[in-house]
Amino acid sequence: MTQTETDAEKKRKNKNTILHNLKSLFLDPEELSDEAMRNITPGAITPNKVALMKKVYIHSRALFDIFKFTLVYKKKSSSGMQFYGMRKYTAEDDASKIDWKTSVRMSAGHEKVDELYLKVYEEEMDLATFILFDTSSTMLCGTKEYLKSDMAAVVAATLAYAAATSKTKIGAALFSDTMRAIHLPARGEMQYHRILDSICESKNYWGSSNLGNAINMVQESLNGRTMFVIISDFIDIKDDWYRPLKQCSEKFDSVIAVMVRDKMDYHIPKGLGRMKVSYPYQGNGTDVNFDKIREQYNKQALDEEEDLRRKLNNVGAGFIKLDTTTEDFVRPFLEYFTVWSAGK
Repeated sequence: MTQTETDAEKKRKNKNTILHNLKSLFLDPEELSDEAMRNITPGAITPNKVALMKKVYIHSRALFDIFKFTLVYKKKSSSGMQFYGMRKYTAEDDASKIDWKTSVRMSAGHEKVDELYLKVYEEEMDLATFILFDTSSTMLCGTKEYLKSDMAAVVAATLAYAAATSKTKIGAALFSDTMRAIHLPARGEMQYHRILDSICESKNYWGSSNLGNAINMVQESLNGRTMFVIISDFIDIKDDWYRPLKQCSEKFDSVIAVMVRDKMDYHIPKGLGRMKVSYPYQGNGTDVNFDKIREQYNKQALDEEEDLRRKLNNVGAGFIKLDTTTEDFVRPFLEYFTVWSAGK
């Protein structure tokens, strides 16, 4: 800022910064009063969060409509009226649905009925979305403009926003070799921002990937009316993930595996020659002749992907493949949700 800059110019720059942040927050700055503008601090949102939210805004519109339709459809078309359990009556409930026999029985030994209970059926349970986000070291790779973790962050944040604006519960967990952050399903814009804050926190990224342990840690805290989304490159995951994933598929409404890859994860082009590479978890490098291993590498990568697809299909999980050059990642989700909502 120069000394000759006038107060009016300072005010204009300050207002432009505020407007930029407001647009990133999906608020309409034209609807805010001058008093409200003065109460918003410029720079309150970290730059990486602003950038992420802008990308979410670009991708969320098309996904939001099909996402909302899918959640409502699944809630209303649940097969039958299967009994889920009992819960206490609240002031917001319909009094005609009180189960008086259960309420009397639960109050046995008391002079009066002191707690009222309702029967809860499966179709009345909220269909929540839960995102399990891999933040291990292999996700911090990319040979193009974006890292795999960048693409995964946009996907996770867009799903979270679509769920939050559909007024359904959204939860998320970030994992590598340990659980880095966890947010149990909840509604609202604040939940969306809590999830984004964890995604944008650099300390949550690093380490090996222990998918099986992460699944075991979160699935017991979730009810069956959940769409369970795993976002990972599925590289160097430990071998103990299959059984927990099968349990998830049996328990939850839907399980979706979103594989995010860089093109170099599955295809080495001709003519790279010798290069020095290092393992993500180690500092030492090794000289590799890529032209010599190219064909074997590409075949093995293809075989590993087919094996992953087969295992996911065996447990009834969906599969979506993205890479760091994917421009329209929403389309594969639209196709999946269309098939899923049709019950196929």
